[in-house]
Amino acid sequence: MSVLIKNMEMPKNCQKCWLYIEGACYAKGYRDYRLIMDTAKPDDCPLVELPPHGRLDDAEVVIEAEGSET
Repeated sequence: MSVLIKNMEMPKNCQKCWLYIEGACYAKGYRDYRLIMDTAKPDDCPLVELPPHGRLDDAEVVIEAEGSET
């Protein structure tokens, strides 16, 4: 499962990431990144930019689910 955050810009490095708190990367499960330089994003960073796209939901599934509740 993916988590998409609308209008969030991709952080350039750990120090500028909102998931990096007090030397720990919450995206990687509290892994210690205190030694990572503040000029680069680590190769194993799980954050990825989403390429240009259309709708991200499956409207037919939502419509079917709403119809089955009645």
